[in-house]
Amino acid sequence: MKIKKYLPLIFLLLIQNSFAQNFSGRISKLNIKLLNNIQLWDINESNNLYQISNQLRINYLPNRNTSININSSYAASEVQTKKLNGLTDLQIQLSQKVKSINTVFEAGVSLPTGKASLTNSEFASTVLLSRNVFNFRNPVLGQGTNIFLGATWAELVGDNFVFGAGLSYQIRGEYEPYEKQDTKYKPSNELLVSAGVDYRIDKAKSLSADLVGIFFNEDEVDGNVVFTAGNRFIYSLGYRQYFSNNVLRINARYRYSAEDELQNLVAVTNEKFTSNYFMLAFTFYHSVSRLVSIQYNFNAKFFEETLKLFSGYSSFSPGIIFYFEVSSQFEIPLHVKYILGSKEGSTINGVDTGIGINLKF
Repeated sequence: MKIKKYLPLIFLLLIQNSFAQNFSGRISKLNIKLLNNIQLWDINESNNLYQISNQLRINYLPNRNTSININSSYAASEVQTKKLNGLTDLQIQLSQKVKSINTVFEAGVSLPTGKASLTNSEFASTVLLSRNVFNFRNPVLGQGTNIFLGATWAELVGDNFVFGAGLSYQIRGEYEPYEKQDTKYKPSNELLVSAGVDYRIDKAKSLSADLVGIFFNEDEVDGNVVFTAGNRFIYSLGYRQYFSNNVLRINARYRYSAEDELQNLVAVTNEKFTSNYFMLAFTFYHSVSRLVSIQYNFNAKFFEETLKLFSGYSSFSPGIIFYFEVSSQFEIPLHVKYILGSKEGSTINGVDTGIGINLKF
């Protein structure tokens, strides 16, 4: 299944849906988003993988300080002729803003509605789908019950500076990763700590800087420690500038991952599985008219070579998003992105395209 076979269809979708507007600035009590998406990859022009997904996102605002979000997806994937289809876990999140202390509190749960117990073939497919360089929307279907708790604080200092900090903790539940086996896998819980600053240069320009640290404890199989992920740190810089109704954004991000600790019956070893990577992203949002808006995107990513498959790649991805406003409550977004990736002796080429419906009430 070559990507070239799908390019006429992708181009036809683009032409048929070339009138839109982004009305994301309008405040609504209920927002419903549906996205039908396809991601296609050629590996060295022969081994292919793809995923078709249908995503549903519901955002409900009972009042200006409270938000309830519900996310669910269905994904159909094929990895080198092996198929994996099904629902993903259902995610529910509640956010509450407390203005008196400039803090947003969040709590969420991921319910195990997705397929978690897989055949050996299906499990091998998820290993490939989970590689960072492909950036699939649904790399796995199910992972047991997860609970999330967090808080984010921000404070205006003077007229031009905003400082912020955040803390969150995710509790990951136990599940059976393989069909017809009694093996129980308990992923590590995660602690995330963040801090950042925004600086307003003038009415049209601003800078931002953020630091995020992610800390893990042990993964367990049947109560025995088997793996400890290395701590990760993400450094981000951003620039934003407004041109009337148009917006330019430039963002740079670097992720550093420490060595992981792998345990077996013989010894404990330190290995590098998770790649360090650097990303540079350019986005320009252009309001063509009251009915038409276009967003141009360009991303460049550079991954470190590690022990994992498909690490060490550099990729470049131009993309475009059209927004169609059919009415004040009905918007149709359409996006197309092409990805070119390579490292010595290997190439990966991908297309990520989709069309959706945004409803606002």
